Amino acid sequence: MIEYISNTIQAHVVRENSENDYEFLILKRSNYTNIYPGIWQVITGTIRENEKALDCAIRELLEETSLSPIKIWKIPYVALFYNHLDNRIHTSPVFGFLVDKDAPVIISKEHLEFKWLKFNDLLQLLQLPSHIEGTKIFYDYILSKNSQIYQI
Repeated sequence: MIEYISNTIQAHVVRENSENDYEFLILKRSNYTNIYPGIWQVITGTIRENEKALDCAIRELLEETSLSPIKIWKIPYVALFYNHLDNRIHTSPVFGFLVDKDAPVIISKEHLEFKWLKFNDLLQLLQLPSHIEGTKIFYDYILSKNSQIYQI
């Protein structure tokens, strides 16, 4: 029997470039992680006991990149993935963050490197369907339309 659990988040990070366009942050997972070693991904994390999903996403942003958000959106999408290690299907609320374009990125030991990429270039490197779909929804429903209805 497979159990459903909702204790993880997914977060997409953008900055504005000099052309007033968005660049997306992508992180390459360490080769020593248990799940999906060496792949390019967006920020993910596990919600701690008594922690709200948004608080977890902000904490993971800081822990994995040393960045702080200047604008936050709740993306109208819930990611779904199967973790073969715990035999569970995880549902993850998805968030978007705008960060200062000049803020330095300092990655954690969870990752090997990072890149800032334009939307179409990012889609070429992401491998997990939920990360691709989350990125597309963030771009289509929020960033492209400059929508404020999803802003927190």
